[in-house]
Amino acid sequence: MADHRSHLACVLAVALTATLPAAASAATATYNFEGVTTTGNTGGYTSLSLSDSGLTATFSRGGTVRFDIRDISSFTGAPAAFGAATLSPFFDPQAAPFLLSFSQAVTGLTFQAGDFFADSDVLNVVAYENADGTGAVVDSVRYRHAMQGPSAWPAGTRGCAIWMATPRAPAL
Repeated sequence: MADHRSHLACVLAVALTATLPAAASAATATYNFEGVTTTGNTGGYTSLSLSDSGLTATFSRGGTVRFDIRDISSFTGAPAAFGAATLSPFFDPQAAPFLLSFSQAVTGLTFQAGDFFADSDVLNVVAYENADGTGAVVDSVRYRHAMQGPSAWPAGTRGCAIWMATPRAPAL
């Protein structure tokens, strides 16, 4: 897997849209965290599965690395598009990416990610042929100060690793 030693400093993936291959379905699945129980900064999750349009997306950070769904409705400067709930790595800020695994192959992925601080951030996304960030790398992208993720993957993509690097890892 790619080198994930950089600090995690993002509140990530508030809305995610995945596109199924045409052979399977022309459906688009959309995920957000608005209906998910928020957990503050307690490390409430090691994995979280959401389903839409027959496609399940499972979020994890690998192994036993914990994360939260944070309520950011009171954060000053939070983009309105982020809604009130989002992924947060800050309970266990070790250098472990969020892993996103799909129940079947997808051909497109669009998401929003960002950071509340005025530092320089780079969003890294690596797409893999298998779930849980395994198998051959099929594509990778890096975005500086990104607000939109990649829009198309090669056919057969079933998983990706997402992380944001920054010179410092701020605490919320």
